[in-house]
Amino acid sequence: MKGMCRWMGRVVLLSALSGLGVLADSGVVLGQASPSGTEQSAAEARGLQVNADQAAALSPVHRNLIAANPFLLLAEWLNVEYERVVRSDLGLGAQVEFLNLNDGYDDYTLIGGLLRYYPQERAPRGFFGGVHLSYVGIEETSYDYDCFAPCEPLNREGRYPALGLEIGYNWLLGSTENFYLGAGGGLHRVLGSDMGEEFLPIIRVAAVGWAF
Repeated sequence: MKGMCRWMGRVVLLSALSGLGVLADSGVVLGQASPSGTEQSAAEARGLQVNADQAAALSPVHRNLIAANPFLLLAEWLNVEYERVVRSDLGLGAQVEFLNLNDGYDDYTLIGGLLRYYPQERAPRGFFGGVHLSYVGIEETSYDYDCFAPCEPLNREGRYPALGLEIGYNWLLGSTENFYLGAGGGLHRVLGSDMGEEFLPIIRVAAVGWAF
């Protein structure tokens, strides 16, 4: 009889241990309550808030920029640009540039469009690379110094397409990030010119403007 009781006790113990193993495998641990529906909802809400904060950090603060270079104005040059952010990594715009080179004898007017790519996807802030497609007007004035005075100036004019590349960096400053400061530069390649001009600079140096 005692042997029978010991055998029955072992069977009961093994059954109990087996039951605990099944409970452990199913994710139920004694002494630990499963999360309630309220706790799960709170965790999901926190996750959604984190995602919303990340999206807000990447989304453009302002989508429109207008800027000019005040230092070029002191030299009687002009560089004015407008940019519209169309995606978090892409901006489209237009630019007007006027340069007076060669001791005031040569005038260059550029009008065209621009595309800027922001690899960090925080346009219009941060580093960018840009492509310009422009129309260039060239006016050259020269003199024939072998002639007898008075000598009449020799004027030449031409209109040509130009393709440009630039790199730069933009900052949005202030509590509302409306103050815009940009720096950079590049080159235009004048296509098909027979006036000896092949390259013209893209001068930003310190573009100051307003973001809205």
